[in-house]
Amino acid sequence: MKRDIGSATSVAPRSDVDSKELKCACGADKYSVEYFEAYGVVLCRDCKKNDPLLNKTEAKKRYGLTDSDLDSLGHIARHNPLRTNWPAMLLYLVSQLKELSKAKWGDADPQAAKEEWSRMRVQKRKEREREREEKRAVKKKKFEEKKEELNQRNRSNSITSENCGLDVEVEEI
Repeated sequence: MKRDIGSATSVAPRSDVDSKELKCACGADKYSVEYFEAYGVVLCRDCKKNDPLLNKTEAKKRYGLTDSDLDSLGHIARHNPLRTNWPAMLLYLVSQLKELSKAKWGDADPQAAKEEWSRMRVQKRKEREREREEKRAVKKKKFEEKKEELNQRNRSNSITSENCGLDVEVEEI
């Protein structure tokens, strides 16, 4: 899904309310249309300063969210100021990130919950690796036994000189 740079994705702004009736929580008549279209919230210029934006990477780190979690939120895509050839930054509203994090992790600290989840994932990965190692050891043992058996068969068809230790294979025809 390709998005224009600087465009906003919609989070179902309320179509039942006339845009003239919308007012910011502080009572201001003017509000940011861009924020309303992207996030579905009415914020004036002053209130926008109190509710900052956060890029996707930081949102995932701070709030323990995944890409699929963030897909449900609206965002604004902006050119990356650091590198022009990098993809656009996706900016999310911090208040919505906090709500989503609280819904996902509960009242627990998202970092602690994410660390616990990561620890369990690492533990499962180690368990799978241990099982693989056991299977590899069994296969290796079977292979070595078969190899030894073949070597013994090959040795029985050879004659070793007692003087110089030369092995001469004898084939029966």
